[in-house]
Amino acid sequence: MSWAVRPDEHRYFCAADAYLIPFFGLLTAVGISGLVVSLGDGDPLFAVWGIAWVLIGLYVAVGRLFVKRRRKRRTLYALTDRRALILSFHKGRTSTVALRLDLLPSFTCVRRAHGSGDIVFGSSSGLSRMLGNSALPAFVRASLPHSDVPAAFYDLADVETPNRLLMHSRPDL
Repeated sequence: MSWAVRPDEHRYFCAADAYLIPFFGLLTAVGISGLVVSLGDGDPLFAVWGIAWVLIGLYVAVGRLFVKRRRKRRTLYALTDRRALILSFHKGRTSTVALRLDLLPSFTCVRRAHGSGDIVFGSSSGLSRMLGNSALPAFVRASLPHSDVPAAFYDLADVETPNRLLMHSRPDL
């Protein structure tokens, strides 16, 4: 058995975006209003805070989608008869996550319309599973409760093929 694929570059949003975009859109609006007020009052401290909130809000609402697409272009998912592999290529270096299939406690196949989906290895809370594909910086994810972001094959155009291969390799699951 062998299989390899890159994540679907054309899938921009994940489940967490239903919460992240409105929340950080509101945060950006609050930052803009604070910035406007501070410019009227001439208070530089509020101006600095306003700029920080606007930049954070813009990154979460829009900027991280570009980061996510760039990361997808540099990621490869693979299955062999013994391992699930996540390879990331960045600045001439390769980072590899290798999971032995015989030691995997479980995996979850999340199906979406048209056969796309994710395969999440191991168990995790719903929050950490949602945030794993959000392209939030690691320090933000680490500060959230239950932020044990699992290894996963995110944004597969065809989730059934690797799911079938995994089920065949692990009939006990």
